[in-house]
Amino acid sequence: MPRVLIHNNQVLYTGSGFLTTEQYTEDNTTKIFVGSASADTRYSLDGGSTWQQMDYSSGTGTHTYSGWASFSSDGTHILVHGYNAYTVWVSNDGGESWNARTGQEKNIRFSTTSGDGKYMAHGGANSGGDGRKSLDYGVTWGATGVPNGTSSGNAYFYAPMTNDDGQYTIVGRSWNSTSEPEKIYRSTDYMSTFSGSGDTGMLNKYMTVSMSSSGQYVLVGNASVSYNPGIWISDDYGATWSQLTTDYGQHGVSNDAGMIVYSRLVSANIYTSINQGSSWRTLSNVGANGYIRVSKIKNRVFQYNSAGSILYEIDTDGTSRTIVKDFGALVIRDVSCGDNEIGVILTNKDLYTASYDDITNWTNIYTFEGTSASTYLALK
Repeated sequence: MPRVLIHNNQVLYTGSGFLTTEQYTEDNTTKIFVGSASADTRYSLDGGSTWQQMDYSSGTGTHTYSGWASFSSDGTHILVHGYNAYTVWVSNDGGESWNARTGQEKNIRFSTTSGDGKYMAHGGANSGGDGRKSLDYGVTWGATGVPNGTSSGNAYFYAPMTNDDGQYTIVGRSWNSTSEPEKIYRSTDYMSTFSGSGDTGMLNKYMTVSMSSSGQYVLVGNASVSYNPGIWISDDYGATWSQLTTDYGQHGVSNDAGMIVYSRLVSANIYTSINQGSSWRTLSNVGANGYIRVSKIKNRVFQYNSAGSILYEIDTDGTSRTIVKDFGALVIRDVSCGDNEIGVILTNKDLYTASYDDITNWTNIYTFEGTSASTYLALK
């Protein structure tokens, strides 16, 4: 499942899987990474003129579903990992050279990197595993300190997310066992230590995290109706939590938390706050599976529906929406908001972008190869 990162209308990263960090490259040099389920990752550091293949031979384990990654703000520090390997690959020179860091947890699905690239962490779905962290730009790695599971069920160190300077990190810890309850853990000291935060049942293995740039405002949610559905919010760096809904849905927060939004996919409503959660405005009846995306820089919210072809923008009053673009017969697979552009990936694998300043003018800048119909998109 390819995923792409774009900056200033340039394709910077494509790969399979979920990018969970908001710290993407702001370097205008085009970098392209293409990953596949066959562990074949190709990358270009010169805008696609020349290509190289990631060398996974130095790692341990079976490297599958390759191409997942997180970046520092300037693109100098890059963390690449796959699903079944016990290895991550780190570059500290913008992708010019790579170092294999073995001894990792298996089944890595999510990673996060601080804005300066110094602090990195990853997690996934490995029974008894606690993920791994690095406090020195990915050079050395160690256990996070979050307690391991001891049951025979699966344990998940899930969806780590750090704020811009790396001081605050939120992660979910989930066990499939009643004796080892699910819990949110957080670090307030640059990943040095983690302590429990949040009540039992707040999360599961489908947890997602949204965080403001300072780390003060955090939303966590479970994207499955089968596992503790709900969305929670914290306005004190993850110390305490309030439940927003018992439905499963999506959520997002702008960098300064001037725009906070969440959806209830079951009831087809979207809730928006422009005063950091003090009050909420409701947009009702947006249709089944009304997915939302937040422009963290511009404080703008966009919405589309599963199997739909129309991209909407939620109006500033939070109670109405306007059609931004109707893609006709082509279904929207994913939408992502960057600093200056918004991007849409369609069923025919065309990638379109538009500037926030000219939201009606869309350009097809890239077309994916391959046959995967499931595509995920992320823009800086």
